[in-house]
Amino acid sequence: MIAYSLNPDGTKVERTPANGKKFTLEEMRAAIGGGYIRLVTIAKDTYMGLDEDGYMKRMPFNAVASSLYGGREPLVGTAFIFPKKMLA
Repeated sequence: MIAYSLNPDGTKVERTPANGKKFTLEEMRAAIGGGYIRLVTIAKDTYMGLDEDGYMKRMPFNAVASSLYGGREPLVGTAFIFPKKMLA
């Protein structure tokens, strides 16, 4: 599985860790546009990172990310999708 940022408009940007194996916290924060990162599990082996303060920042609704999260709650801002094995 590849890692990618998923923008609210539905576009994807592929991401690769600087060391080729695992993402640092700084890399994950950059992938979502900064801020505190919130990690949620979207599959047995996959995380999604989001800006923890996205609602307070009034970030745009991310329909695709919300769908990947099973519609449990409306998600906002850019999401970062990556395999758990790539977490440093």
